Amino acid sequence: MALHRPNEIRAHIHAALNVGATRQEVAEVIYMPVVVDALEVYGQVLAERGEPFPAEERSR
Repeated sequence: MALHRPNEIRAHIHAALNVGATRQEVAEVIYMPVVVDALEVYGQVLAERGEPFPAEERSR
């Protein structure tokens, strides 16, 4: 996903579904790296601003 290769991604999605991966499983492996990267950047921005990450805020 990070390399933006839609034709290759399409082939891999078909292959995953063909061997029994569920639609949910395929969606999770697509979204998870994007979410993790986005949350890391979000945490960095909050740190730069001197603000706590929401999970840290609740534990105080």
